[in-house]
Amino acid sequence: MVKWDRLAESKSVVLFATTSVIQAVVLICLQLRIFTRNVYGWLNLNSELGGAADSCLYSGTFDSFMILTFESVMFIFLYLFQLYVCISAILHKNTIQVFMIALTNFCYVVLGVVQLIETKETHNKILNDCPMIAFDPEFMIPRYRTRLIFLMLLKLNLLMILLFSILIVPYSINGSEKTLVYVDFIFFMSVSLFNALAYKSITNEYKNGMNSFLTFWVIAMAVYGWFFYIGFSLTFAYKLYIGSIFGIFFLLLGVLTFVIGISVTKNFGKGLKEYLTIHKSGIKKIEEYEYKYDNNHNSNSNNNNI
Repeated sequence: MVKWDRLAESKSVVLFATTSVIQAVVLICLQLRIFTRNVYGWLNLNSELGGAADSCLYSGTFDSFMILTFESVMFIFLYLFQLYVCISAILHKNTIQVFMIALTNFCYVVLGVVQLIETKETHNKILNDCPMIAFDPEFMIPRYRTRLIFLMLLKLNLLMILLFSILIVPYSINGSEKTLVYVDFIFFMSVSLFNALAYKSITNEYKNGMNSFLTFWVIAMAVYGWFFYIGFSLTFAYKLYIGSIFGIFFLLLGVLTFVIGISVTKNFGKGLKEYLTIHKSGIKKIEEYEYKYDNNHNSNSNNNNI
């Protein structure tokens, strides 16, 4: 009984134990979700594809997929072991185990990155070797979410510039900083034009258009840096803290828009455009695609037999 009381010996110990349990539960749930989804897809593969799956099965494409699936089971046992080590370190006051926990946490990060890379490579391999397989649309959700975040950031940038324009109206009335007013107006119009270019480029996946936007955004971040300086100048000169808030928001928005914009550009050519087109056109377009694929597959088989 005394030994188990050590779990509540101090606030730091309680926090350490609670964090360890939460980490284990969350990570195990995530790995279980990955495992069950992959196993479900594997079990339904033959029934959905019929004989078309034979070429994929015998090519060894799915061997790596199944190994990757059972890696999740390996991770679950590792997380359970780490939870045991965490509790044991508290109960026995073993400092060596605490250092081992820190080391294993770092190793888990490395293994997680490796698993992510393996997942992407396996995904691309299956798409190339077995084009008849349609992945769960949830595969597209992260890419679509990134796109939505970027579009939201474009709107927020315009809103912040517009609000900043209202804030500097006194400069226009007093005539003390006409240059600031003119620059703000020109900048607002430029951002509006390049936002339209970015939206068009995302819709049609034009890399050149997005590269032009990102190049412009480097200049935009420099202007945001100037706005940041002006905002803090208002704070120190007039005790208007709204200026500091604007300055911080401009820096955050500028960096986030640039980073998310790069991520959106990297997603070009990975099937999101086609998925959205099919989703808008309805099931008829999917059936037409499957019909054309079956005809092409059958004709290729006949040619090989000849």
